[in-house]
This record gives sequence, C-alpha cells and structure tokens, in this order.
Amino acid sequence: MGSKVHKVMKAKQKLLIVLTLVVLISSCAKQVKPDLARLYQSSSELTKTRPPVILVHGIMGSKLRDKTSLKELWYGSLKQLAFSNYADLGLEIDPITLEAVNNSVEAFAIVDKAAGVDYYNAIINPARYYRSIYAA
Repeated sequence: MGSKVHKVMKAKQKLLIVLTLVVLISSCAKQVKPDLARLYQSSSELTKTRPPVILVHGIMGSKLRDKTSLKELWYGSLKQLAFSNYADLGLEIDPITLEAVNNSVEAFAIVDKAAGVDYYNAIINPARYYRSIYAA
C-alpha cells in the first residue's frame, strides 16, 4: 500500500514540475517590440551620426561549438536542451593552474530561436534596416 502512495506522490510531483515549466516557458513568449523607427529617426536628427546599437543577449544567448569538428554543443535541439546533461561542454581542468586544458569550445553565433520563438532577430533585423535609412 505504501508503494502505491509513493508512486502517486511521485506522479503528482512530476506533474507539478511539468506544469510549472509550462507556465514559466509560456511567460517568456510575450514579445515587446521597441519603436526603432522613432529611436533612429530622432537620434540621427540630433547627432547626424549613426547611433550605436548594443545588444546584450541573455545568459543562454550564445551558440557554442567545437572548434575542430564544428559540432554545435549548445544549445542544440529542444530535446537536447531539455534532456541532455551536456557532458560534452565539460572542460578538463588542470589541477595546478585551474585553467581549462585543450579548450576547443567557442562561441560562434547568437541563439536566434528557442522553442520556436525568435528572440534576437526581431531586434537585429529592424535595427539594421532603420540604421540604413536614417544614417547619413
């Protein structure tokens, strides 16, 4: 009897975790778009120069790959993102210097989509467009 209660409790815990993840992920889906036309127009009128565009991506915003094989290590597919332990991202550390040994991992691009949601190109592409129009 205790085994059945334990299984039911485990199932409820898993369901709660899944529901929590669904709520958290869905809350990230809202996209707020800045008025880049107004930003670049007013800036170029005031300064007569190109305004700088600085994009600081989030903590998971860089794609990582192996420098030699060019295999993408992070973030990969949605399945890999959810279920991988990312052992291939682990670096061997020299116990004396505490530095990475043979580090062949490099950041090579910005993550453009996650779970079907385009985060950064919605900012990058209009910025390129308005810079070309309003920059002298």
